[in-house]
Amino acid sequence: MPRRKRETDDSLAASMKVLKTATCRSITGKAKLTYNIGCTPEKEVHFIVPENDGGGFFSREWVAVKDIRDALEKCPADEPVTSMALQPLFRGRSVNTPAFLLAALSNEKLLTPIRGRKRGQELGEVEAFGADRKSTRLNSSHRCISYAVFCLKKGGGGG
Repeated sequence: MPRRKRETDDSLAASMKVLKTATCRSITGKAKLTYNIGCTPEKEVHFIVPENDGGGFFSREWVAVKDIRDALEKCPADEPVTSMALQPLFRGRSVNTPAFLLAALSNEKLLTPIRGRKRGQELGEVEAFGADRKSTRLNSSHRCISYAVFCLKKGGGGG
């Protein structure tokens, strides 16, 4: 999968409205991650993992939900989703970054662990994403999250 051209991280970050900040454990459980869900003025929803207490290298890049969906669509339906499916979304060289995004998606219940598979995931509760506007502080940006749900449901791939 060719890497997509995106705005520079600085210009994208400057236009991003952070809708939610949350923490989760990495897939291996070794690190605590902080991730953000943001929205551009054009209502594109993005994820970023800006903090990791595990000390490993990772890149701080915003990734559009539509690009995540496209990556998940390429996963064979009969195989679990792993972080390798998300690797092409990042310009950085760290193998940690896609795994950290996978953990954030899992924490949001967009992906769920497959029982008996240490690192395998499948498409999860997409409809629930952003449903609780009060706890996620989405309020006026709920349309932005609704669009993200639509994008992920439309893809439907990944397990």
